Order: sequence, then structure tokens, then C-alpha cells
Amino acid sequence: MQDYEKNLLARELESTNIERAIELYEENVASGFEGNFPYDRLIIIYKKLRRYDDAIRVCKCAIAIYEGKEQITYSDGHTKLSKFQDTLCSLTDLASGKKPQPKTKPSTNTKAKTTEENKKDGDNAPSNNREVVSWSGILDLLGIKRTNGREFKGKSLLSLLDDYVVVDLETTGLMPSFDAIIEIGAIRYAGDVEVARFHSFVSVGVPLDPFIVEHTGITDAMLEGAPKIEEALPRLLDFVGDSVLVAHNANFDVNFIYDDAANLLGVKFTNDFVDTMRLAKKCGLPVENHKLVTLAEHFGISQDVAHRSAADCETTHALYVKLKEYITANGVSLAPKHYDGSISGITATTTDIDPDNPFYGKVVAFTGTLESMVRKDAAQLVANLGGILGDGVTKKTNFLVLGNFDYCSTIKEGKSSKHKRAEQLILKGQDLQIIPESVFLSMVEED
Repeated sequence: MQDYEKNLLARELESTNIERAIELYEENVASGFEGNFPYDRLIIIYKKLRRYDDAIRVCKCAIAIYEGKEQITYSDGHTKLSKFQDTLCSLTDLASGKKPQPKTKPSTNTKAKTTEENKKDGDNAPSNNREVVSWSGILDLLGIKRTNGREFKGKSLLSLLDDYVVVDLETTGLMPSFDAIIEIGAIRYAGDVEVARFHSFVSVGVPLDPFIVEHTGITDAMLEGAPKIEEALPRLLDFVGDSVLVAHNANFDVNFIYDDAANLLGVKFTNDFVDTMRLAKKCGLPVENHKLVTLAEHFGISQDVAHRSAADCETTHALYVKLKEYITANGVSLAPKHYDGSISGITATTTDIDPDNPFYGKVVAFTGTLESMVRKDAAQLVANLGGILGDGVTKKTNFLVLGNFDYCSTIKEGKSSKHKRAEQLILKGQDLQIIPESVFLSMVEED
């Protein structure tokens, strides 16, 4: 297996066999792989596992690779070398229990390469004399079945319950394998009456992205002294027990809990859950979108604070009660529905389309090179789910899907114009989500 194939396979295995993924990345590090991907991924993984000594070792290996080499200067003024040097300082502080220091000023004595040189020297691109092998091709050759890695995940229920636990998380991003939980809120209800609640901030050890600070109102100062996820998550699991969860856009919260419980605690999180967004779509309400704030406004639910876990739990509970009343009073059917038709000139290859799936009637845009399939096949998936294809990010866009490598590079090397445009629209209140390819596939598979 060639080095770049190991990277692809390791990335695929992260959600199902993290130790094997680490082994494959480490093999490329040991061989002096001249590309940032295995180093970036190992540092992220080791940081999340709190294995700071291993993260420091890998970071030093990356610095040794880039020292003495001509550097590309990115739009933020940094080079790969300066980024790894900053990361090493941050990791050293974390390992010693210190608060991470501000980033160093990027070096300005490096020569920027031309666009053609950048293309020729792409970090992860195979050379022209290599055959490009897709993830699915590699997995087929090795006899590994593709999976989203959550085989024990609970079921999404369309149920009108009296006893349940409402949960809401605030995180540093959208993807559990890259991002971290920074706030947990949970409220237990019996007969729709609150009987107990749980709340905790979670320390992530690194400065928060300015977008997350603005979006959630959570600052670095608020996380100082907070427990790490290894301490906070067991307390949440004890609080929840085997209760059914209720959440808005529930797959987001459940996936974070499931992955962290499995990867950090070795625990299978199997609780079933009710998604108030899914229930709301069943009601056919006259609303522009199905965001929590929009539905709360529709039902006259006061919402003083948004994107904070405790407040969102209270709003989600009030919405769930309203939805149950509406469904009962109006005889709303919770049985599967089917749709027959085509969208934007692209004909679906199936007539069995559920209008309650997350992509139905939504504008979906793709960016970058997808790893699991060609874009044409991804577009067909969207069409088969009743979605609408969009070329760019506009005021009509509901989902921006990033290739996995694109998502990694946005974290390490700045954000693309589409990504920045999407974030601006989100802050203005648009019903838009930025999701990596793996989350897109997970949502498709779970539908």
C-alpha cells in the first residue's frame, strides 16, 4: 500500500478502529512522509485523547520535515513550518498544565510559490505516475465494509412522550472527530415537568475560534477551570441513564456524545432519541425554515438567549410540548410519506422519497473533491432525497458540504471564500449548515 493510500484508509478507519488508524498514520510519520496530512491528523487525535507527549513528538517530526525547505506563505501570513512551531508551543503548554500562549508572529522571509507550483507540490496529491485510488476502492481491496462507525447508536423516534431528558451541546465545530464539546446542558422531565437539570462547561485547552465565540457567546474565560470532557461526559451519562433524549437537530448532539463516549470512555451510547426538528417537519407548519429560533417564534415561545445549552434545552422542551399538542389536535400522521417528482431538471431515480428527510426541499452546495464518490453521484443522492443542487453559497443555500480534506485544511490553513460566506450568512440568521463529507454521508445513511 502506498503512503497516500495509508492516509486515506486511516482517515476512513478513525470512526471504527482508531488504534489501527493511528498505526497507519505513524507508519507514514516514521517514513518521513512529505505532506502535512498524517501529522495534522495525529496531532488532532492525540490532543483529543490527551496524549500530549505523543502529539509533541509528531509535531517535532513535522517541523523536522519542513525546516530548511522553501515554504508556501498562506493568506494569513503563516507557513506550514510556522504553524507547526505554534502548535508545538501550544502543546508544550498543555502538557505542562499551562494556558496556551498567543501564537507567534508568522515569518515573512519565505518565498511564496506560484499557483502552478502549489498545484504541482500539493500536500496530499499523488504524483502523476501514480494511480489514484478512491477510499471505496481501497476498502474493497482490503475487504473492509464501509460504515459510519455508530452501529450501536439509538433509534430516531417519532414519539410523543411524557418522560424524557432534553439535551443540548455547544461545540467548537460540526464534526466529532475534529471538534470538541464546550458546553453541556440537560434537563430531565417527568410528565412534562422539570425534575432535575445538569450543566457543565468543558475545557478544550486551546483558544476558541472567533466565529464560535460570536455564534455562541462562549469565551475562553468562561471555560477556564472547567472540567475536561473525560470528567464532564461521565456525569452527563449518569444523569441521562437509559432515558430517551429529546433534542433539536438531534443527530448532531447524539453523534458527539456517541463518539466521545466510545473513543474516550469505551462506552456504547445506545439511547433512543426524539428530534423536534423532524417532528416539526411532519406538521407542515407555515415557516421559512425549521431552526429552533424560527419554530419558537412561530409558537410564541420566548427565547431570551440562543446557542447556549441550558436556554436551548428550555426552548426545545417548550417546542416539544407545543408540537405534541399540535400533532394531537390536528391529527398529524407520523407515518412515512412518499413523493413523486423531479427537481431542477434532475430526475430522481426513485419515487420513494420521504419529505421529512433533512435534505428535502433544501439547497445543497458542494465544494472541493469528495473522497467517497464523485460529485455526480453525490448530486444524485441529493436529488433522490428531494433536494436542490446549488453551485455557490447564496442566501438560498441550506447546506454546504465540504470534502474531508477541505475540512481539515480549513481548520489548519484558513477558510475558503465559500466557507467564510456561509459563516457570515449563519451569523445573520440564515438556515444554513456547514457539514463535512462524512456528516453528509452519515445523514444520508441514517435517513
